[in-house]
Amino acid sequence: MTFMSRTLFAVCALVFAPTLSTAQSSPGSTRTQADQSRMPVSRDDAIRIALERSPRGAIARADSAAAVAIVLLARQFENPALSASYSKSEPKAHFSLDIPFDWPGLRQARLAAANSGVTANSLRTAYGRAVLALDVDTAYTRAQALSARSLLTTRTAQGGDSLLTIARLRRDAGDASDLDVELARVFAGQSANAASNDSLSALSARMVLQSLIGLSADSAQIALSETMALTDSGAAFTSNATTSAMAGAGTMNSASANSLSAIVSAAERDVEAANYRVLVEQRRRIAAPSLSIGFEAVDPSTKGLLPTIGLALPLPLFNRNSASIQVAQAELARARANVALVRLDQANALAGAERDATAARARLARSAGLVASANRVAALSLIAYREGATPLASALDA
Repeated sequence: MTFMSRTLFAVCALVFAPTLSTAQSSPGSTRTQADQSRMPVSRDDAIRIALERSPRGAIARADSAAAVAIVLLARQFENPALSASYSKSEPKAHFSLDIPFDWPGLRQARLAAANSGVTANSLRTAYGRAVLALDVDTAYTRAQALSARSLLTTRTAQGGDSLLTIARLRRDAGDASDLDVELARVFAGQSANAASNDSLSALSARMVLQSLIGLSADSAQIALSETMALTDSGAAFTSNATTSAMAGAGTMNSASANSLSAIVSAAERDVEAANYRVLVEQRRRIAAPSLSIGFEAVDPSTKGLLPTIGLALPLPLFNRNSASIQVAQAELARARANVALVRLDQANALAGAERDATAARARLARSAGLVASANRVAALSLIAYREGATPLASALDA
């Protein structure tokens, strides 16, 4: 190697050393000014905001209010009806008040059905909140992972630019060919494309998180305050990341088990409510009677009011509520089948989630060490090529 080439390489090392050092720093130290101007959101903040502002939470609260209103509807009594008539015969004025009332046991069955519906809705609301929290937690982790991946590909792109500059300097010094420069240029372009794609994927993941917490996804409004630490020590990264992943997986497994139990319990309460509805319809084979009380007036033969009392009893001549009974029985059969389906689906979903979590933790432990080793190999290969110890192909492979 000539004195001129050694001088050029020394100048190149001094110029690109700060760039490489910045590229290998942690994600927390590479937040852009745009990220700093956005609202920083932690994982707990994202879950809390989603439960408070997400449309899914508003729908669940509306369903709960509707279930409570159904209980109030079951408790209320029917209003009496006032009727007045006039005739030419004595007595001429007729007034009556019709007071409807339920058959014994009908009101209790109706209230029991409504209360079971409220319990089922409360359990279903708890399940919906747990699912929303899990979706936000998953979206936050995915946004973290894609941001970390974008950082890695950005490092690769910066390394490709440095490699291209070094290849040009070596060619100008007579230690490399035009082929080396063109290979380095192709690699730099491919690395830039990969970095651009990964940056877009990271932004899209953040938009998904925004939509889950109730923010519009037309522009980036939040920044992740918690990032995945990518250190140069593979052992430290593996230990910290695996411990965090296992702790998070344990928490989410517990939450998932509780939410699955809630949705199964809700389906069971639906069966209970359907049973009571069948009972209500069976007790309505004969419609509810009404008590009629009143008086008659304007009778010259009597100088006072003539009280009247009567009982109106509907006659089941044309139907005995058989159609409504069949509808209620069909709803009961469907509720029972739904319980079996929910139990099967939730058991399969929980088993699949546990398998995926186990595989993900294993991949995390392996990938953490591979990333740290790959960073060291890439840095050493770049130094070796800069000093002329290895060909360009080895640096590109690294």
